[in-house]
Amino acid sequence: MTYSVTKTDTMKKTLFLSLLFFSLALHAQDTIEGTWLMTRVENNEKADEPYIVTHFKPDGKMYFRDFEIATWKASGKQLVFDSKYDPKFSGKANVLKLDDKELIYQKGDDKYYYVRYDEKIISAHPVYRQLLGAWKLSGTQTSIYYFGKDNSMAELTLFTDGSMTTKGDWFYLPAENNLVIQADVANFKGTNRILQINQDILELEYKGIKYTLEKMPSVESPSDKLNFTYEDIEANESEVQDLPWSDEALFGFLSSVKELYYARKTFEKDVKTYSTEDWQFDVQVDPDEKEIKFTGYRVQNGKKIKESEMNKAFLENTYNRFFPQEEIAPFRILNNFEKITINDKVYACTVVEGFNGDDKIKYWMINDMPGVFAKIIRQNDDNDYYVVYQWKGL
Repeated sequence: MTYSVTKTDTMKKTLFLSLLFFSLALHAQDTIEGTWLMTRVENNEKADEPYIVTHFKPDGKMYFRDFEIATWKASGKQLVFDSKYDPKFSGKANVLKLDDKELIYQKGDDKYYYVRYDEKIISAHPVYRQLLGAWKLSGTQTSIYYFGKDNSMAELTLFTDGSMTTKGDWFYLPAENNLVIQADVANFKGTNRILQINQDILELEYKGIKYTLEKMPSVESPSDKLNFTYEDIEANESEVQDLPWSDEALFGFLSSVKELYYARKTFEKDVKTYSTEDWQFDVQVDPDEKEIKFTGYRVQNGKKIKESEMNKAFLENTYNRFFPQEEIAPFRILNNFEKITINDKVYACTVVEGFNGDDKIKYWMINDMPGVFAKIIRQNDDNDYYVVYQWKGL
């Protein structure tokens, strides 16, 4: 009788422990399933912060972003991985911590840290939505950052002789109110604490230093993109005598002009906005010698950097009726009296479009101000180049 009771109790305990173990294993599997952000990998030698979106799929597949890296399954307090992609991903890992927010496991000498990253919930968070788009570092025109909906980001750095784009990923962590940038950018790589954000300003603290960024208009594509073809222009080609300016009028008007100021806007497709520079053109006219010189300067921090020079003299641009811009051919006139407003003043313009080599060009020539363009668009489809010059007025 005693033996029978003991055996029954043992069987009950065994069954209870089996059910408990099975329940824990199921609970672990249910909890691990989903999307996590790998924030840290450390061992005795080093610690890295990879920030990789990791998906533990219900079908037992494990993805880094959209790439299948291994299969996985939960077995008690262990995770078992099998990878055909790379043998180092295969093997068993001991789960050190697991709850709704955090997962930590150790595989060999490496310890992996994850935080739960529910993309649907995060993408609906108001701060996440405010972060989307283009931002520039306050006080500069040289550093622009773009945060996209697919967690891709780009940093555009502008130099005096060109630009450089660095691409990577970004993440918003609501619990900590942190912006994480995973890219080899000049600033902000890693974890940034968000101090303030609204529709105009983003304040970050990075490694103890506070930075301010300003929101820029987001532009998917230029609204005035030039879509005409060479054949379109040839089919409706205009004649030089139809243009509004003559040499006599050009010399007469420009004799009273010393400088012209323009805003030069370049469409930056990687950050989906425009970068802007100030340009100044100095005008020198010698009516006796029939010579005109236009010298173009890029203005940065009050300093003038010479970028171009156009001359109209005996052997230079003698027959160029578009001076001080380059001659285009073929070209067509779209409108002889299109009105454009600058600083509350209305100017009647002749609008011309055509080609200079592979460049598409569109000019707004102010009819009664020979030598002054109200607006210029230059576009090269092969080089993804699009720039607008906007005259600032008198």
